[in-house]
Amino acid sequence: MTTTTYHLPSRRVPHHPADVLETIYTAPAPVWGTSAAQHGRYVGYLVGSIVVWTLLPLLVTGAIGALLSI
Repeated sequence: MTTTTYHLPSRRVPHHPADVLETIYTAPAPVWGTSAAQHGRYVGYLVGSIVVWTLLPLLVTGAIGALLSI
């Protein structure tokens, strides 16, 4: 009998901002899937995206406004 061994890729913690941006850019978005964990991951990704894309323009606008009011 032969046993097949599968090796999962190791996750590396990014140390530089460029690594973080590369991870965000290249990481696959979660899909709905079939299990409750996959559903939760998808919903978390969706809600997180909505929050970030809503707050990011507000923060940038506030920063520009603060710089222009000096």
